[in-house]
Amino acid sequence: MKFIRYIAAGAAVLLIAACSQMQKEPTAQVYVEPTEIKAVNDSIEALAASLGDKAKFEDYKGVYDHFIAQHPNSTLLQRDLQSLFDGFQREQEKNEYYKAMYDANPKSAMATYLYGRCLGGMEAAEYFQKSVELDPKYFWGNFGMGAAMLSANPPDTAKALEFYAKAIAADPTYPTTYPQVAGIHIARKNYPEALKYAKMFGVTSPDQYRPIAMESEILNLMGDSKQSESVLVKFAEAHPENGTVKRDLVELFKKQGRYAEAITNQHAIVGTSRQPGDALVELSKIYAMANQPDSSLNYLNMAADQGYGDYRRLMRNETLSAVRSLGGFEDLVNRLKVASATQREKRLAPLMSEAEVNRAKAIAEVLDKPAPGYAFVNLDGQTVSLESMRGKVVVIDFWATWCGPCRMTMPLLQEFVERKPEGVEFISMNVWEDDTTKVRPYLADYGYTFNVLFGNADIASQYEVTGIPTLVIIDKDGVIRYRHVGYDASADQVLLWQTEELLKKNAQSTT
Repeated sequence: MKFIRYIAAGAAVLLIAACSQMQKEPTAQVYVEPTEIKAVNDSIEALAASLGDKAKFEDYKGVYDHFIAQHPNSTLLQRDLQSLFDGFQREQEKNEYYKAMYDANPKSAMATYLYGRCLGGMEAAEYFQKSVELDPKYFWGNFGMGAAMLSANPPDTAKALEFYAKAIAADPTYPTTYPQVAGIHIARKNYPEALKYAKMFGVTSPDQYRPIAMESEILNLMGDSKQSESVLVKFAEAHPENGTVKRDLVELFKKQGRYAEAITNQHAIVGTSRQPGDALVELSKIYAMANQPDSSLNYLNMAADQGYGDYRRLMRNETLSAVRSLGGFEDLVNRLKVASATQREKRLAPLMSEAEVNRAKAIAEVLDKPAPGYAFVNLDGQTVSLESMRGKVVVIDFWATWCGPCRMTMPLLQEFVERKPEGVEFISMNVWEDDTTKVRPYLADYGYTFNVLFGNADIASQYEVTGIPTLVIIDKDGVIRYRHVGYDASADQVLLWQTEELLKKNAQSTT
């Protein structure tokens, strides 16, 4: 098991001239990962390699305890330990652990902040504020307040900028404030200011693509498509191993109808991809867009040869509509259906080898917490509420298009939706989305048939969502009975077991 915490590298420093009290521009610096973070990550990887699936929460926590004892003032180590609690779904234990830390050190800005992270909504903001009051120069207290102001309803972006500026001043090496500040300015359509912070983000992380992608996006918003493309091409030339920038260039060329260039770049992606089947499907779609359906079908067959099995996507994807009329398409779909069934059987083999034992485990850990109500609009413009589903078992998936584990889980959820018993409703709750206009095209591209609601940060907080994907299963009386966080290769089967069990209990309670 490996816990990966995103760290883009670098930050900025806010300098105040003592004589004039005039604010100067922040200056970016390259981020250097703290030695204790590298050491704990190396130790965690070694432990995982040694124990494999036998490694337990206590094993990993022992590693963190060791390094925290050596670095008691490292907030980063504590944040990673909180992620460990979350990864093993030990939320209550985490809350108790950090509540005890806070009770023992109520004057500690770090302990106050860390306990605040265990809470949600405005309660978390109260502890972040206390943290700042205890130490006005504490980076994480100010950063937490900035995030809390953005999550407020409505968001207070002016206050968020104030706290982020203080965070930058407190720690000129940490990068995460840059995309946050740039994002605020993008929302305000203050693109020159957003571009400034995106470029500083790039200075802090010279070999990272995310700052470049942000800079390109802002330049495009400013109407400078030529320069937007230029920064992508420059990064791609300097980092030929980076597949993400090539994918973005492909998308750019597709939008501009430059299909030959898109095809060239997609061929390069196919050659280096760990999943050549997926890359070949993308190549097929470009050929279809270029009005070359025969070539498109040829590359779809090549994708099938590489083990690609998502026949639903090919049957529903609008771009491939002309390809579906070709004679060999039906044979291809039949091949993929067989491959898909084989892949599912192989994926679930470890679980199903001891099906009764694993089923008993899956249904054993029953929760008992009232599900917060909601009413949100779906993609069809209809308002859907939890109350309207009372009497049914409801599965809610909290997700976003940018979330890698969410995207990995989606095909499994489609498998579940197509197999779920009568009396079960599935809700795809989109939260924390940077741009909700991406949702519909994403679903259409992959052929997912979910009832998608556009949620918000408040509903995520009410359901105590600290990471996505988070799945909750609610019984007919509106009580949360099961909860899952993160990607699980057996999610579709586990959901089937748990919903069937709740349906059985529903039936028993009415007889």
